[in-house]
Amino acid sequence: MVLKDPDPAIAVQTLGAVSVELICRPWTRTGDYWVVYREVTRDVKERFQAAGLKPPYLQTNLPIPAPLPETATPGSSFPVS
Repeated sequence: MVLKDPDPAIAVQTLGAVSVELICRPWTRTGDYWVVYREVTRDVKERFQAAGLKPPYLQTNLPIPAPLPETATPGSSFPVS
């Protein structure tokens, strides 16, 4: 359902902090648009998976605070002397 002419647009759209966004825009008849859109999206995903490419996931490391000294009172973050 993808037309041979004109050529599809395949390019890098944006370079993010943890990603590279690609576009793939083949030409098709108006009535076939959504079928082609879904099939191309699925095909690209499956080919990336087959090649071992995985989407990046943002990772946040949260430091775990040290336990309060035994002299601290509940609800207080400062030791009581």
